[in-house]
Order: sequence, then structure tokens, then C-alpha cells
Amino acid sequence: MYPNKVNLLIILFLVLVVSIGCNLFRQASDDSTPARGDGDTEEVTQESEEEIDLGIAIDEPELQDEEDSEVPQARDITTVVRFGKGRTSRSYSNAVVRGTSNIYILEASRGQNMSVRINSTENNAVFRVIAPNGRTIGAASDGEGIKRYNSVLPSSGKYRISVTPTRGNATYNITFAVSAKEVEKPISSGRGLTTVVRFRKGRSSASYSNAVIRGERNTYILGASGGQLMSVSISSIEANAVFNVVAPNGRRLASGRTSWSGQLPVNGKYRITVGGTRGNATYRISFAVR
Repeated sequence: MYPNKVNLLIILFLVLVVSIGCNLFRQASDDSTPARGDGDTEEVTQESEEEIDLGIAIDEPELQDEEDSEVPQARDITTVVRFGKGRTSRSYSNAVVRGTSNIYILEASRGQNMSVRINSTENNAVFRVIAPNGRTIGAASDGEGIKRYNSVLPSSGKYRISVTPTRGNATYNITFAVSAKEVEKPISSGRGLTTVVRFRKGRSSASYSNAVIRGERNTYILGASGGQLMSVSISSIEANAVFNVVAPNGRRLASGRTSWSGQLPVNGKYRITVGGTRGNATYRISFAVR
């Protein structure tokens, strides 16, 4: 019996030792917890840095969108010209951006006289006059001072005056005027226009602005007496307008000229015909009889 008691005591001692060892192991595990806490702190710090980086990543697209935003493109501006009641002229002050046009639409009748005048601060604004059929009948080219256009209108309808800068942007003032009543109304001859030249009271000269289509002739009829001195001169935008002078008896006094002066041989109606040497011609012709 005695050996059995000894064995029992040995077993109890071993159990006690194992129990004490387990407790020591658990205490060691608990003591290692702060080290894990330090790791957690590093993870939080890393997450905070990631949040900061994430905020920067969100801001970047906003800056990119601002850089990529499109700048509005300048466009042509169209204005309908309207005269006040009882008025026959109108002025506009405006500016035109490089690469664009300011377009003015003016409705007028055939035979009326239209004048356009423009001046610009930078001396760089020019214009073109476009008839209702789309044909350019006049223009003010680049040059010094005020630029003008004056002409008897060849047809009824809406005329377009297109203003553009020759360089950079242009700040300008433009004036339109149309005669209240029709002036000497041309008569269609089937091959051009025929106009009777009349001098105003007390005057011995007159000027007309017009255009002639390629292959046609505009005719001016001027009554004068033999022995008088008559002079005729013409200028054209395209430098291609010339005239002929034919006496009442059919004798040709001048042919293909831009200026002429001579003593008239007989009484009667003289015919001055205008044509272009190439293409269409936009011109101004002047007559004087003394």
C-alpha cells in the first residue's frame, strides 16, 4: 500500500508543476499585448496617411477639369440697320474680333443711293458691300483715314455690309445713309443699265456710282451743244472700268478710256458706254460740260 501512496504523491506534484507552468505561459502572453498595441498604432498612422493621400487624389481631378475647360469662341455678330422715323442715316459704334465679322443688313430699293463710311481707332477696320444676289459690289480697302463707299443700288432687297479687321481687333464707328427718294432711276436696256445724266441747278458736273457685269455695258445719255467742252473720267475698285464716247451722229470720240476731254462737234444726245476690261467692274464716273 505504501508504494501506491508514493506514486499518487508524485502524480499530484506533476499536476501542480504543469498548472504553474500554464499560468506562467498565460502571464507571458498578457505581457506581450502592448507590443501588439504598438503595431496597431502604426496601422492607424498608416491609414491616416492613406486618408491624406486620398484627399489629394480627390483634389487633382478638380484642377484638371479647370485646366481643360474650353474658352468660348468668338462669333460673327449680325445687326439689322434701322433708321429712326424721318431719318435716312444711322451710325453704330462697335468692335470686331480678329477672325470674325460684324455684319449689317440694310434693306433698300434699286436706284436709291447708299453710302457707307467707317473709321476705326486702330485704323484697321474695312468692309465689303454685298448685293442681295450675293455679289460684292463695293469695298473699302485698308488705308489711312476714313474709308467710304457711295453707289446707286443696282437692285432691291437686303444688302449685307461685312466689317472685318485687317489686323488684331478693331474698334470702329460706321455710318449708313440711303437717299429718301430714288435718284435718277436707270432704265434697263437688256444689256446693262441706261441713265440720263442731269446736272443740278447751277451746276455743270455730276457723278454716278454703279457696277457693270462682265459682258454688259452701262450707258449714260448726256445732252449738250456743239462747241461746248465735255470731260469724262472714271475710276473703279478693280481698276478695270473704261468708257466710250459716241456723238449724236454716231461718230466715236473716245474708246476704251479712263479719262477724256474734248470739244463737242454737234448738238444732241451723247452716249457714254461703260464696261469692264475683265470680270465685273464697280466704278464711279464723272461728267462735266462747260
